[in-house]
Amino acid sequence: MKKIIILVHDGFFTQHLHEYQNIDLSVVEEALKRFDCEVKYLEYQDLANYNYQVDENAVYWCGSHQNISIKQYINDVLTARFYNRNNLVPSLDTVLAHENKGLMGILAAEKMLPYIKQNYRLADKISLPQQVSYPFVFKSLGGAGSKGVSLVKNQKQFLQSIKCTLRLDRSLKEVKEDARNIARKLLKRGEQARYLTQRAKFCEQEFIPELSSDYKVLVFWEKVFVLKRSVREGDFRASGSGCFEIQSTIDNVLAELAISCREKLSVPYCSLDFVTLPSGEYKLIEFQTCHFGPYTQISSEVFFRAGNIWGNTSSCVFESELVESMLSYVNETSI
Repeated sequence: MKKIIILVHDGFFTQHLHEYQNIDLSVVEEALKRFDCEVKYLEYQDLANYNYQVDENAVYWCGSHQNISIKQYINDVLTARFYNRNNLVPSLDTVLAHENKGLMGILAAEKMLPYIKQNYRLADKISLPQQVSYPFVFKSLGGAGSKGVSLVKNQKQFLQSIKCTLRLDRSLKEVKEDARNIARKLLKRGEQARYLTQRAKFCEQEFIPELSSDYKVLVFWEKVFVLKRSVREGDFRASGSGCFEIQSTIDNVLAELAISCREKLSVPYCSLDFVTLPSGEYKLIEFQTCHFGPYTQISSEVFFRAGNIWGNTSSCVFESELVESMLSYVNETSI
């Protein structure tokens, strides 16, 4: 009997349609027990207790959280407990990439994903990186639905994006530090002020001109669901547009590429955002492995599996798809 320990924060595992809405854990538990699994729940704060001993024979299954303070806490606990272990699902590196698009891009390069060109950078209001190429897509590290994403065409817009990011990310402590830096400069302690100046962390992502849509792709082991998202009029972003096109067919090339990405990420399931280049080549612009909504799966008329398009999605329940994918992964990797 496989022991599955579900990690939660105040009972919350991972999102459903809304980021704050928990999935139905009763469905999850029922599905796991049908596969003869022993199921236990563990709060992250209990996992963080000094005397807690990780069960090496159990699978620890985690989601994530959009509340930044909680997310940072979860990252700390999981890193400390599972840095040198392999019994966390999804894999730790991809969990840390949730709400961190900078880490996501570097991880994509390391795993040789078909990712759009992206650089992870630091900048302040005084010295902007000189090696950027305009236009480019400016992305803050967190957020979904195009939040923190803008098109930068020149240095003026670049500076505006940096200032906006610094304003949004600054804590009261950092505001006080900025005030102290002004005093340091007046006292001719410029070197110290420069060292302590807060920087904006952001992603410089390649801009694809005349993009009319992208594809949200959910992969559950070898099952693929696709939703086409159109770009809003006067915008360049498809994510968050609300302009959806339900697919009655799925491009086999896209589906096989999506499965390949899941395999390279070494996870049971994932959410992938693809764009199409003028050449027709698909490029990945973002991925998630531990916290994504089910709209693409719920709204789909068809799904791809084993080289064929299947038309009946009525039996595809989000929670059940997560469970079956996770168990397939556990069985294949012999966790």
